[in-house]
Amino acid sequence: MFKHVKSFFKKKQTAPNGFAGYADLAIRLITDSNGQLEDGQIIALLEANGIPRTEAVELLLFLPMAFCRHLLPIINWPDHYFEYISKEKQIKHLYSDNQRYTIIQKALLHYLAGNFTNADYYKIAGRSASFHSINQILLANPERKISEVLVTPETVIY
Repeated sequence: MFKHVKSFFKKKQTAPNGFAGYADLAIRLITDSNGQLEDGQIIALLEANGIPRTEAVELLLFLPMAFCRHLLPIINWPDHYFEYISKEKQIKHLYSDNQRYTIIQKALLHYLAGNFTNADYYKIAGRSASFHSINQILLANPERKISEVLVTPETVIY
């Protein structure tokens, strides 16, 4: 199952302390991969390179969101998301209030300023559920403009 990840384990990269270092390292690791890793493989890859599981899960959730939002700025993105606690309880959070999301956005901008390719970009943005939904809508309705797509708030399930 983790056959594609083993090669990354041989050359362990280290992250500076703190979530910003983890975000930078996660972007490097994911973009250095072949882009075909499953969620569990990415978590394993991040953990094998010194990123604690809690942070690895959070990066797996929020990196694709940040990349997708940056890739498609013409879309009127909601300013909030929901954290799913139970069927009866979902908590509304503003992206701007999530310090870790803000750190991820800074890491994204840092990498885009460097030697970042479109393939690298899609290895992360392409993991977003919104990216896939928007793509399906546009493929099914070729006359539709991307600016006409209505996006609802994401729901995060930890």
